Amino acid sequence: MPPLVHRRGDAAAAASVRPVPVLRGPWGAVLSLAWVVLAFAAEPPLRDAAAAMGLPARAGGGGLPQALDSLAAWGSILLVVVLAVRLTDVPLRDYLGWRRPRPGDLVLAAGFVLTLYGALVAITLLADTAAVHAGRPGRTAPGAGPVAVVLAWSSTVLLAPIVEESLFRGFLWRGIANRHGVAAALVLTSVVFAAFHWGYWMRGGGIDLLSVVHYLVMGGVLGAFRLASGSTLVPMVAHGLANASLAAFPTVVTALA
Repeated sequence: MPPLVHRRGDAAAAASVRPVPVLRGPWGAVLSLAWVVLAFAAEPPLRDAAAAMGLPARAGGGGLPQALDSLAAWGSILLVVVLAVRLTDVPLRDYLGWRRPRPGDLVLAAGFVLTLYGALVAITLLADTAAVHAGRPGRTAPGAGPVAVVLAWSSTVLLAPIVEESLFRGFLWRGIANRHGVAAALVLTSVVFAAFHWGYWMRGGGIDLLSVVHYLVMGGVLGAFRLASGSTLVPMVAHGLANASLAAFPTVVTALA
């Protein structure tokens, strides 16, 4: 019969062995898309809940109330996706691609967008046409002060790029690329990005094909920046500059004409 001390040692060793936890990786492509849809669908009730707590909701007329309303709207969308990430074991920063980019990638993205819209202004002037995008976000009333201008443009230039890139080129990209590769992620996120902007290319019961192409191309360009840099911060900067350029486009054309 073996010594009792050996039995005690074996029991202690067995007790010290713990099961290895099963890590939960990124959501798949379908579930990732479902989470993105849920994030946008949950935005109205979350804003209603914010209004019930005394926060501004669906404010009009510009100024601080409308800026807070935009912050609540975009924040509620991002909150749902953050919750989805927290249900996995992947760190939020890695999942959404919030990595510090190389300075050269930022310069390349900014230069590309500014060159693209500069060429668009030149073509418009040479064609002697007036491209006016009525109702674009970020427009302010004539004579508005600098604070009102900054608040009005904050949603267009900051909030929308940060949240949309975190969703499309961050969360959804990771879900698709994890199962199907980065090429599929680039194509599919571009299509979904264009689809979620249907309010801009479907008006009055018709479809503006040129606008559809615009969002598909823009989604592809932003995806290319994401792929090349490995960071969603680069497409965020490009997205913000593109929105600012598009909002300022009519003013610039009018001033130079």
